Amino acid sequence: MKITDLSKGSHIHMIAIGGTGMRALALILFQMGFKLTGSDINTDRPAVTNLEDLGIKVFNGHSKEKLGNPPLVIRSAIIPDDNPEVVKANELGIPVILRTTAMAELANSKTIHAVAGSHGKSTATSMLTHILKKEGIKFSWYFGSEMRDETPEAHWDTESEWLILETDESDHGFLRYDEKNCVVLCIDPEHLEFYNFDLNELISEFKEFVSKSIKNSGVQILNIDDENTQKLAKECTGLLTFGKSESADLRAGITKHSTSQYRTKTETPVYFKGRLMGTLNLIVPGDHNVLDALSAIAGSAQFGVSIRNAISHLESYSGLKRRIEPIDVVSGHVIFDDDAGHPSELLAGIKTLKQYFPDKPLCIVHQPVRYSRVYYLADEYAKVIKENLGENDRYIASPASASDENKWGVHRHGISDAIVKAKPSCKVSVVDSYKDIPETVLDDLKKDEVVFLSGHPPGQIRGSAFEIAKILKNSNT
Repeated sequence: MKITDLSKGSHIHMIAIGGTGMRALALILFQMGFKLTGSDINTDRPAVTNLEDLGIKVFNGHSKEKLGNPPLVIRSAIIPDDNPEVVKANELGIPVILRTTAMAELANSKTIHAVAGSHGKSTATSMLTHILKKEGIKFSWYFGSEMRDETPEAHWDTESEWLILETDESDHGFLRYDEKNCVVLCIDPEHLEFYNFDLNELISEFKEFVSKSIKNSGVQILNIDDENTQKLAKECTGLLTFGKSESADLRAGITKHSTSQYRTKTETPVYFKGRLMGTLNLIVPGDHNVLDALSAIAGSAQFGVSIRNAISHLESYSGLKRRIEPIDVVSGHVIFDDDAGHPSELLAGIKTLKQYFPDKPLCIVHQPVRYSRVYYLADEYAKVIKENLGENDRYIASPASASDENKWGVHRHGISDAIVKAKPSCKVSVVDSYKDIPETVLDDLKKDEVVFLSGHPPGQIRGSAFEIAKILKNSNT
């Protein structure tokens, strides 16, 4: 069954409704006029309570009794076949479809500007959304994280043909879209469990993704700095490149990093075809955000936005939650929350904070997600820690949250085991549960230490960041 087969006001049940991507889809379906219910293992968090504020009934936990008898059920990719609500739907003959299937059906009814890449997708898509909103352009959008200025991560505009869409290669889902324009930010060894742990297979699928834009006579916007993304450029017929390389069409010059009252700022000259177009001022930190901004500027040009205007609009871009997000500053300690799931993302966070706070000790708290990443990325994580943390820094490892099946028999502490084996010069500590994180951080807290908490699930790591800030504040009163 397709969503378009349902009449307006029909009931749709969503399993794991508060998850990344599912919540955004729920917002779109709600705006389209469907009656929604959902279930989630943790309803005591804003991602769910905000949906309930709209009038969407969300049940805590999964059970057969909570399903009802809707004509359609949508489930997250992490929901297994033996989930009781899936089992009940099958018993009743109710169609059950994946989020990616549902989103592809809706998206392909629009003209798509699709953003892809191993890292930075949500940021780049939200930056483009911010620019187009500032210009007063009507369009629909969908990306995977909430913005700090409370802009919702999804919106459906019935009057516009255009959809700005974050796509995901993790389960081959990005090949379901028939996009007009495409963006590729980078290609890293990420989600390789879906690609037989073969990077070349992943690159081949990105080539297939880009080929659809070529077929549709669209624009292909590629990060020319990234070695693997370069491999996609040869067949492109509407190629527009960005990066720091001299060969990039849209190029970033040398970035200046600064802080004021612990607030971060970057200043970067931007050139198009060698001509200076203006200075990009961002409050979101890091060189990786500069590249994401270039992709958004290039994308906005396809909607008639001048490069100069796009640069100006990004000055007010507030950023996404859980993207090197400052939580609080207490007694000289800056506390950050982040979403890094891959070694490259953890490296970007460490490098960024060392750029802004070069003389301060750094405490990294990390909880990786998925057994698969423990299996094939443990040594890469260890390399990042060994090469980028010094004697004055700390690394605290919480066991992997393990949100997938352990097909490889790895230990949840496999990443921290690899780090200890690598013998970094920093102090390495291991906790048995995320609940032990605040105490471990605070027991050995150094003067003016920067605390960077990163990983999944969001509630556990983000909750620890707020708890640390709360304890520090209470200790000063």
